[in-house]
Amino acid sequence: PHQLLPLSVVGISGTSTTIGPMIASKLQYASYQATFVLRRIFASVAGKCYHTTTSSDAGEGVPLKRKSDFEIEIAEATALLQFLQLARDTYLPGLEEEDS
Repeated sequence: PHQLLPLSVVGISGTSTTIGPMIASKLQYASYQATFVLRRIFASVAGKCYHTTTSSDAGEGVPLKRKSDFEIEIAEATALLQFLQLARDTYLPGLEEEDS
């Protein structure tokens, strides 16, 4: 038989049956928000690497040079690092990095 143990999460107390759905809902919302922010960062940073269409600077109808896979991977990693930095600054303010 499943034993219900008392839980306390973010100041809410109860059993897994009573607070489980609330926690699941909050985690799902946090996941949606994180996905939204990550997609926006990717669009602004890495998205530029995927475009091979024309540029107003290059002139109408002149295709841009496609970025190499390596350049795309660097841009994607940069976007991910920006997302992680934003998450750390938001949820762990005041956390200082230690120099190794």
